[in-house]
Amino acid sequence: MKALIKKISLSWIIAFLIFIHFIPPAFTQYRVAPKYLLELGKQFYLRGQYKDALEEFEKALLINPDLEEAQVSVKFSGVVEREE
Repeated sequence: MKALIKKISLSWIIAFLIFIHFIPPAFTQYRVAPKYLLELGKQFYLRGQYKDALEEFEKALLINPDLEEAQVSVKFSGVVEREE
């Protein structure tokens, strides 16, 4: 019985270690992706591609709604797009 408990415990420990190994990249993606999309949107904006810029800013906000720079950029891009 003790051998079975040790096997099960060892299996859970190994599974936990494998799980932990793959978690940080997933969380990193959600920190990096909005900033990347924000920068991509800025590049589109500088080229005069306001619709594409607005789409990238909105994607960044979908991932991180608290990204203040993206919020401002969406409002500004929307105004510029309507003026064209």
